[in-house]
Amino acid sequence: MASGHLGNNGDTYGISWGMLLLPVMDVSINMISMFAFILALGIVVDDAIIAGENIYAYQQQGYSFFEAALLGAKSVAIPLSCSILTNIVAFSPLYFLPGFLGKIFQVTPLVIAAVFIVSWIEALFILPAHLAAIKSSTNSKPSPLQKIQLRVDKILNYFIHGIYERVLSRCLQYRYLSLLLFICISGLVMSYCVSGRMGFSLMPRVQSDYLLATAIVPIGASAEFIQEVEQQMVNGAKQVKLSNDVIDGISTKVEENTIEVRLMLLTEQQAEVDLQQLTQQWRAFVGTIPGLEQLKFEADAGGPGRGAALTVELSHQDQIILEQAAQQLAAELAGYAQVKDVNDGVLLGKEQLRFRLLPAGESLGLTPEMVAQQVRAAFYGAEALRQLRGEDEVKVMVRLPRAARESLSTLNQLKLLTPSGHFVPLNQVVSVSKSRSYQQITRNNGQQVLQVSANIEPISHTQQLLNTLQQEAFPILKQQYPNLSISLRGKQETTQDSISSLITSSIIVLIVLYAMLAIPFNSYSQPLLVLVAIPFGLMGAVIGHIIMGESLSMISIQGMVALSGVVVNDSLVLIDYANKVARETTNKFDIIIAAAKRRFRPIMMTTLTTFVGLAPMMFETAAQAKFLVPMAISLGFGVLFATAICLLLLPCMYIILEDAKHLMNRVQRLTGRRAVAQASGTIA
Repeated sequence: MASGHLGNNGDTYGISWGMLLLPVMDVSINMISMFAFILALGIVVDDAIIAGENIYAYQQQGYSFFEAALLGAKSVAIPLSCSILTNIVAFSPLYFLPGFLGKIFQVTPLVIAAVFIVSWIEALFILPAHLAAIKSSTNSKPSPLQKIQLRVDKILNYFIHGIYERVLSRCLQYRYLSLLLFICISGLVMSYCVSGRMGFSLMPRVQSDYLLATAIVPIGASAEFIQEVEQQMVNGAKQVKLSNDVIDGISTKVEENTIEVRLMLLTEQQAEVDLQQLTQQWRAFVGTIPGLEQLKFEADAGGPGRGAALTVELSHQDQIILEQAAQQLAAELAGYAQVKDVNDGVLLGKEQLRFRLLPAGESLGLTPEMVAQQVRAAFYGAEALRQLRGEDEVKVMVRLPRAARESLSTLNQLKLLTPSGHFVPLNQVVSVSKSRSYQQITRNNGQQVLQVSANIEPISHTQQLLNTLQQEAFPILKQQYPNLSISLRGKQETTQDSISSLITSSIIVLIVLYAMLAIPFNSYSQPLLVLVAIPFGLMGAVIGHIIMGESLSMISIQGMVALSGVVVNDSLVLIDYANKVARETTNKFDIIIAAAKRRFRPIMMTTLTTFVGLAPMMFETAAQAKFLVPMAISLGFGVLFATAICLLLLPCMYIILEDAKHLMNRVQRLTGRRAVAQASGTIA
């Protein structure tokens, strides 16, 4: 009881001192740093449990509290130190994430490193000192709480030395079949994950405290049209308010050609409301509004997951072809039932007249610059002279009368002066057509681009839709419009960059971890057991997302990184203890069974404390906590699966490794014998 209580104090020490060290690292207390403390909690608990349980085991062997504390801390000093260092290294890839994700998660490895260092000091020095100071009780009669403890301890010992030992022995007997079973399960889970059915988002969408509808009307639209659009959006909002008692009020804002309407939610109802469903109702009530550039509805405005679920960038040298391709892709997206708020990226501005010089004008020596100068002079004016009026200089402009400038029919009567000195009607040398200017022109590597975007409900289906587009729609577009470039932007680009960075960093981290684990193991093969166990442990996180109906995200990846730390912790200490047992006996089955039974109690304690501690977060429905749910699922369910990995699969892999060593030794002996026989035959 004392070791468990002091172990909890160790968690408090680690978190408290970690917070005190935040100003030194220029980190504030915010949502992300709190994430880091939660991620570190499971591993910190495991470190304290390892040290406390080892001291308790020595105490059970008859040592005094002081002797047990000394021997127990000494025996786990090396594996715990290596565990802390390997966990710090394991979190380092988050520090090198590119883009805005790097700015967000850069504090995570810093906070975790501070907490781990403090927890290392606490587990090896403070906790043993406290346990060594405990005095043996002179009261022979146990208290009610001690009776419960003894009964639980008796049941646990019976389970470890009875049921668990028999199950482990059977798994070791059929170790290759056990390994194959875990591989098959992992393969099925990975196949389901890679198929895109789970979905992957950059950040989980968090419900806001209001619904937002945004309409963009064409530049130059009349005030009456803007008012009609605003009224139609407000009428739809009123119908939503009448059918739901969670709406507090409606507000509108009109700026230039943008109309925003908000549905404010009652504060006490925000946790129970499904804003996606309300958004669908609002969209249905508003219906289709012709003449708009864009109309979109958002339930996560202002949240970290805000933005279009899918963004495709098109690039082409010809502007007309580019617009046609963007509109065709937008129409293709609109044909899918789960796609909403499609935007073709073509934002037209004010109406304009486009002049094109005809061959007849070129034959007369006219150039586009000459035509532009003379038309501009007619309507805007040409400077005739400047003269002083008092102290001011007055510019005198010559242009057509106001009535002529306000009528387009003037163009039919306008005459241009040719280089030869003759006048020619404008409509005989220039073709005039109406068009619309652009609100903005975006270029990438010198070429004009358009971005087609859309929202997908549910967002977890984004990858499936993207796979369909890449297989069907994109090849057709490239075939119809030669030289058309198609690339992914927005969340897809950021996700690909982040995943690529994580993969590169993870490969480097695995190499460093291998080198660090080889030192305490004094072996080049045993570190592979720990590293191979990590991917199997991650399957539990994926299974947890499937059970909870959540899609994967970068927050899920953070939980998986923390989970890999727990797997490394448990695996490292188990293998280290097995190596110590190997000095006393040579039977490989006895070695690993003794080590697994010794590690059963702390592993189960770590699993239960971590899962129970994260359970409220996993099943939380509040909007503010939705951001934490994927991380809690990864760590909580992953720890459950990691328990089976460490207690069943890792011992099997340990024996398989010993089998491989034995086989290699036999091959070497046979090879040596043949070489000796051949040498003897040659001499004879």
